[in-house]
Amino acid sequence: MSKIVDRAYLEINGKTIDCISIDDSLDTGKEQRSTMNKENRSRSHKHGIPKFNLKVELYNDHNLSIDFWDLAIKNTEFSAIKEEESPEGSRIITYTRCEVYKVDNSTKDGESTLSIEIGALDRKLTAK
Repeated sequence: MSKIVDRAYLEINGKTIDCISIDDSLDTGKEQRSTMNKENRSRSHKHGIPKFNLKVELYNDHNLSIDFWDLAIKNTEFSAIKEEESPEGSRIITYTRCEVYKVDNSTKDGESTLSIEIGALDRKLTAK
């Protein structure tokens, strides 16, 4: 299944910032319990809390109206939106109550980019 990301952007304090990409992952927090049954197998699984982890890439053109270092320090919440087009149809994925965990500056092929790790508390899917 091939996915084409039409648009990826962040909405912070009423401002929209276009991104190169938003990569998402889910960590359920589930793991096997350390207690064993008679057959020396794990008895069950711990039920964890789902965590949505996002990795956002954007161009660092030094004219950004948002200081991501400041957002990380002040624990400012915002939204991340990814619009996808696939053979099954179009959809919009909205991550809400996002906070910045890590900010990295890097230079690739002469382009200065920001790599930002974000944690989100909720995810909402809507059809276009």
